[in-house]
Amino acid sequence: MKHLTPTETVNQIGRLNLSGNIIPANWWHHIKMPSGKPDSTAIILLSEIIYWYRPSEIRDESTGELKGWRKAFSE
Repeated sequence: MKHLTPTETVNQIGRLNLSGNIIPANWWHHIKMPSGKPDSTAIILLSEIIYWYRPSEIRDESTGELKGWRKAFSE
């Protein structure tokens, strides 16, 4: 396997703190309507549910250091 050194742009993108809904590409191939087309409503709804059940980071406000994880919402 060839090892490629990432460019500075790739490194900068890797440092982005991506948050919010993330939809895995394979959902578009597996979650389908009876017609065989992707069920975009179901996919987006599932991504919302998954987003709300993901843990949230707890960070030190002065240093930004990751201190732990918590539930995103109370029950």
